[in-house]
Amino acid sequence: MLYRSACWHTEGMARFRRPPLWLLGLGVATVAAGAAVASQSLTLRRWSNRPTDFDPNHFLFPGTEHVLTTHDGGSVFAIEAGTGPTVILGHGLVGDHTHWAPVAHRLLAEGFRVIIFDQRGHGKSSAGSEGLSLQGLANDVATVINELGGAEKVIIVGHSLGGVGVQSIARHHPDVLAKVDGAVLVATLGHTIAASVAKLLSNPLVLLAYHRLVKNPNRARLAARGGFGTEFSVPMLDQLALTWEQTPDSTLVGFGAALGAFNLLPDLERFDVPTVVVCGTVDTVTPMKLSEEIHAALPNSRLVRVANAGHMIVWEAPAAIAKEIIALAGSAGQPALV
Repeated sequence: MLYRSACWHTEGMARFRRPPLWLLGLGVATVAAGAAVASQSLTLRRWSNRPTDFDPNHFLFPGTEHVLTTHDGGSVFAIEAGTGPTVILGHGLVGDHTHWAPVAHRLLAEGFRVIIFDQRGHGKSSAGSEGLSLQGLANDVATVINELGGAEKVIIVGHSLGGVGVQSIARHHPDVLAKVDGAVLVATLGHTIAASVAKLLSNPLVLLAYHRLVKNPNRARLAARGGFGTEFSVPMLDQLALTWEQTPDSTLVGFGAALGAFNLLPDLERFDVPTVVVCGTVDTVTPMKLSEEIHAALPNSRLVRVANAGHMIVWEAPAAIAKEIIALAGSAGQPALV
């Protein structure tokens, strides 16, 4: 009896001292979560100390506003300012026309007429019957060129999704190329990156979950960091997160499906205008290889690598982008202004 009592006491103490596995797991998860939160806080605090002259007021771009009707019943919101050679600027996915403002201000100062517009489904623009498709993007670019381009030829510029729209006119509106003096393709792609990426982009649940995730300010900052190279600041991250938040879920899902399976590279042999392809060397969203492929497919192009810039090169290196546009305008027959 004494033996049995001692055994019970020993086994009971062992059970008491050894927590159940679920409790151990919960403890580990709690510690890990706490460490992650602490790490995030430390990271965000370190980022907030980075020097920056990035001013949200730079995104104000006053000018003449236009609402253009597309042939499929959609609308394109555009702002026009300045006089001189015309440059038309199209932004990327989950952005809006303000993404181009840092570059646009530099072009205005150098004597250009600048037109920035919202892609369909973004900002104040709406999709027509063609929906959120590459053909719809091409038609909107053509609408802006035809209605606002004027008598002289224009320079067309596209960043990321905007670059896809510019390339798409080779397939859907090759006639418009007669009105184009040159093009600049910035941090963009000519085909779906990979099967795994296509699967993610085509899954609305994944995209919606991500969109919900970045609505939290701190998580949004951490997610936005992936769009930049070495030259970034917290105000930049917040500004990018703002346009993410303002973009409808339907736009993200619609263009996610469109980008999930496409290849424009075979069409680029018809894109015979002088073109500059620009990409940051540390762009992880549309890596340099994709720009190299576009450059190889174009009959008349030049590739520019911007050191240490990421996908948001239009904010990290706006002076470099403006310089390339100005140089292209001069080489394409427009008056060189600098």
